[in-house]
Amino acid sequence: MLRELAGSIEIFVALGQVSRWKLFLLLLHAGPDGLSRTALNRDFGFKPSALSSHLGALEKAGLITVAPGSRKVSADWGQGVATITVDYEQLASLIGMAIEELREHAPDVLDEALAPARPRSLAKGPTGRRQGTSPKSAGR
Repeated sequence: MLRELAGSIEIFVALGQVSRWKLFLLLLHAGPDGLSRTALNRDFGFKPSALSSHLGALEKAGLITVAPGSRKVSADWGQGVATITVDYEQLASLIGMAIEELREHAPDVLDEALAPARPRSLAKGPTGRRQGTSPKSAGR
């Protein structure tokens, strides 16, 4: 468990930087085919060295896979070649560990997190009333 936790800390550190979090989400949304450096740069406008640094941090944390040959930063950045992908096994492992911890220590929170999404206006706030309602209007 401690080894898993140590690896998880690296993941949270890597995702704790806003640009990296957005970069990771973009790759996650791209699916298993991934994206090329060109596509990533088109969305973010990073300098090649900045993009390499962000990708390096995500790769070190085990969140992404950078295909061989895509590390070289050149003028065309390997245009059109999908070379950078999310490591879905690592992501699933992290989510699984979080679910196990919640199941053991906060099952109500887990049940709420896994419940089907409901409209925000019907979601209950910390007082047990629908959000956006006052005590007077909640009883009507």
